[in-house]
Amino acid sequence: MGLFLAVSLLTNYIRKHKTERKQLQAVAVTSLVIASKYTQVNKLRLREAVDFCSGIYSVEEIAHLEGAILQAVQFDL
Repeated sequence: MGLFLAVSLLTNYIRKHKTERKQLQAVAVTSLVIASKYTQVNKLRLREAVDFCSGIYSVEEIAHLEGAILQAVQFDL
C-alpha cells in the first residue's frame, strides 16, 4: 500500500505541476515520506530522505515540497 500511495502522489503531482527532470528525485523521495507517514509505523524522517538523495536537497526543501504535494492532491490520501 505504501509504495502504491507514493507512486500515486508522484503521478498526481507531476500531472498538475510542470516538474523539471532535476526535481523529479526530490518529488519522488518526498512522495515516499508522505506515504510512509500515512501507512507505516516506522515513518521515514525528512533527514533520512535527504540522505537518500545524497544531500542534494535540504530538509527545508523536502518539507516545502511535502506541503506542495499535499496541496496538489488536496490532502486526499
